[in-house]
Amino acid sequence: MNDHEACIILNLLIGLGGLSAWKKNRGLYINKLIDAIGNASSVFELDAATLCRAEGIRAEHADLICRWREFVDLDRELKTAEDEGVTILCRSDTGYPSSLRKLANPPLCLYVRGRLPSGIAGRSVAIVGTRTPSDSGVRMARRFSEAASRDGWSHGWITVSGLALGIDTAAHLASVEAGGRTVAVLGSGMNKLYPPENLELARAIVRTGGAVVSEYPMNTQTTRSTLARRNRIIAGLARCTLVIEAGAKSGALITATTAQELGCRVFAVPGDEGNPLAAGCNKLIRQGATPVTQFESIFAEIMIKA
Repeated sequence: MNDHEACIILNLLIGLGGLSAWKKNRGLYINKLIDAIGNASSVFELDAATLCRAEGIRAEHADLICRWREFVDLDRELKTAEDEGVTILCRSDTGYPSSLRKLANPPLCLYVRGRLPSGIAGRSVAIVGTRTPSDSGVRMARRFSEAASRDGWSHGWITVSGLALGIDTAAHLASVEAGGRTVAVLGSGMNKLYPPENLELARAIVRTGGAVVSEYPMNTQTTRSTLARRNRIIAGLARCTLVIEAGAKSGALITATTAQELGCRVFAVPGDEGNPLAAGCNKLIRQGATPVTQFESIFAEIMIKA
C-alpha cells in the first residue's frame, strides 16, 4: 500500500456511518496521526493498542483501521472515479494544492473533475454569501465575478465558491459567462452533486477550464455537516475571501473565519443595519474585514499594496 492509496482508504473509513464523533472531526485526528508518524501508509502498520494511544483515536476507530478490508472496496472507488473522469489528489501527492496544507485539518483527499488552475492560491478570490439573496445581492455577486474574470485566462482572477444556490451560483455563472475560470467546492460526493439544479452549471465550469472539487468519496450524500466543512476548503484555495449578503449565522462566515485564521484578507459588502441579509457582512467589517463595493478595490488591496 502506498501513501496515495492509504489516504483514500482512510477517507472512506471516516465516511462510514455510526461514528458521529469520528465524522464530526473528519480527518482531524487522522491528519495528526499521519503528521506524527510521517506518512499515511504507516498508519496501517500500527496495531490496535498503538492506534488507541493516538489523540482522538478510540477503540472503534482503531478496529476500523485494522480491519479496513472488511469495510472498504478501494478498487471500486478508484474505478468509479476513473469512469466519471475524476482525479483523486491526496495530501501525499505533489499535485495537491499547497495552500490546503496550511489548514488545521486539510482534506485527506481532493476529488477533482476538470482542472485546478495552476497558481490558484496567488490569484483567486472566494465569493460567498446567502442562498436566498436579494436581487441587488445577485447583481453584486455577478459584478464582482465578472470584474475578477475580465481579463481572461492570462490575467484574470479565478473565482472560488460552493456551488450553492444564491450568491454562489451567481458568482460561478458570471465567471463562466465572462470567459473566466471558476472552482466549485462541493459538500457532497461527485456522484451526488448538490444542489442537483446546478448540474449543468457544474458541467459548464469544467467545460470552460475550471474545476469541481470535493473531499468526499464519490457517493457521499450531502448533509448539513458536509456543507459546513467544505467552507474551509473554499477559503483554503483562495488568496482572499469576499462575503456578499450573509445573515448573522450564515455558513459564509465559516469561510471568512477560516480565511482570517490562514492570514488571508477578508472583504465584505456593507449593507443597511436594518437588513438581516447584511448582518453577517456588517459583523465581519466590525471585526476588521475591509468594506468594498467593487472588485478593483480588492485588486488594489491585494496586488498593489502587497
